[in-house]
Amino acid sequence: MDALNSTQTAVNAVAIGFGGLASLSFQLEKISCWNGSFLQVDPLVLLGKRIRVGEHLQACYDDGRDLVNESFVYGAKVVAVHVGSVADGIESCLLLRPDGYEHEEYVDISRLTVLGVLE
Repeated sequence: MDALNSTQTAVNAVAIGFGGLASLSFQLEKISCWNGSFLQVDPLVLLGKRIRVGEHLQACYDDGRDLVNESFVYGAKVVAVHVGSVADGIESCLLLRPDGYEHEEYVDISRLTVLGVLE
């Protein structure tokens, strides 16, 4: 019986630890959105949803020019949210599965503009 009480206490301590972590107040990096005007959205709201997104990139074409700013638009499902520590130089990311593909790719939130929530 003592072993059971000991185990029960440990389980409760772990649950309390996770509960305490969940109740911490912290600010997630917001994602830019466009719906007639610029908005910002919490990335966790998009988890499990299909979105239309614009991704901003810098490309190098090895033709003597500097980096070229580009963007492209695609649909994707948000399958995970990776919360980074900005203070430590780690950006928050979305794990996206682009429509028509079987693989996922992490994309920094700072490179994204959500153009619409499709599902």
